[in-house]
Amino acid sequence: MNGVNGSVIRRLCQPPVIGDRQTKKTGDPVGLCSRGLSSFVSLVESVFRETFVSAQNSSEELTMFSISRDFSFSYGHRLLNYSGKCQHPHGHNAKVRITIASEKLDEHHMVVDFVRLKSVIGGWIDNHLDHRMILAKEDPLVEVLKKMGEPVFLVNENPTAETLAKLVFDIVQKQGFPVQKVDFWETRKCFACYSAE
Repeated sequence: MNGVNGSVIRRLCQPPVIGDRQTKKTGDPVGLCSRGLSSFVSLVESVFRETFVSAQNSSEELTMFSISRDFSFSYGHRLLNYSGKCQHPHGHNAKVRITIASEKLDEHHMVVDFVRLKSVIGGWIDNHLDHRMILAKEDPLVEVLKKMGEPVFLVNENPTAETLAKLVFDIVQKQGFPVQKVDFWETRKCFACYSAE
């Protein structure tokens, strides 16, 4: 039962007390004498007050505004130490959904201005990820592409959808946005998620 802890349940299940005796030991099995009934009613009221306040506080803690914006870009990559098609260089048309959350709205009654989100984060994606090879730092292909003058973006791990979801999340956070979640679609049917929760 939400909002009711074990001690409250135990208190409610105990029979009312009259003096130093419990009503189950008397001839009044339901505790309908004035003192016992009054004590029992007070206990029930206390339990429901605690339950209501707890539920109300939980609801307030979970109340959040959120907005989301999608970004699209094209990139190439390959996976090291992997057996499958993705071990070879290939490309994707990716979609990224960035969700920003806040308990309060700003002076314009917004979580974040979509225009600012597009300018800052969309600009970073265009300048660093779009139409680039995204490779692990230790990938031997890095030096080859650099010698050819090809644009490369390096990451510490294999450039999987999971890695790139976290990469974008960290960038959004560093730019000062209260990011809640990043969904990264590698294809139309496959996506990874990284969240603050």
